[in-house]
Amino acid sequence: MRSLSEKTHEFKIGNRGETGEDRGRQKKKKKKKKKKKKKKKKKKKKKKKKKKKKKKKKKKKMKIYLDVMGVEHRTSLVHFASKVIINITIIIISIIIIIIIIIIIIISIILGTTIFTSIIKLDQNHHLTPFMEKMQPSWAADLIGMLCPIAGQAIKIDVSPPRLRHQESRGCAA
Repeated sequence: MRSLSEKTHEFKIGNRGETGEDRGRQKKKKKKKKKKKKKKKKKKKKKKKKKKKKKKKKKKKMKIYLDVMGVEHRTSLVHFASKVIINITIIIISIIIIIIIIIIIIISIILGTTIFTSIIKLDQNHHLTPFMEKMQPSWAADLIGMLCPIAGQAIKIDVSPPRLRHQESRGCAA
C-alpha cells in the first residue's frame, strides 16, 4: 500500500511543479500562452479601428440639410446647393410675376378712372367737355358701360347733345 501512495504523492508533486524540470516547463508554457493571447488582442483592436473608420466616412457623405421650405434632405453638398439655387430662382420668378400683375392692375385702374372722369365731366354751364363732343355718344356710353353699367345708361339718356335729342323726338313723332 505504501508504494501506491508514494507514487501518487510524487505524481501530484510533479504536477504542481515542485521539481526543477517541471517548473521550467510549466513557466515556458505559460509565457507562450500569454504571448499568443496578446497577439490575438492586437488583431481584434485593429479590426475594430477599421470598422470605425468606415462608419465615419458614411457619416461624412450622408448629412442632413434643411431645404428652403424646411424639408430635410440626406444628400451631399452639391445636390443640396443645386436644390437651394432652383428653389431660390423659382421664388424670385414668382415674386417678379406678382409685381408685374400688381403694376398692370394699378395702371388699368388709373387709366379707367381718367377716361371715366374725362368723359363724364361737364363744364360749369353744364355743357359737354371737348373730349365728349369729339366722340360719338353711343361709343362713349358703351365704353363707360363696360366700366360702370349704371353710368353708361345715364349717359345714353341724359348726356346726348340737344341736337340729337330733337332729331330723335322728331323721328319718333313722325
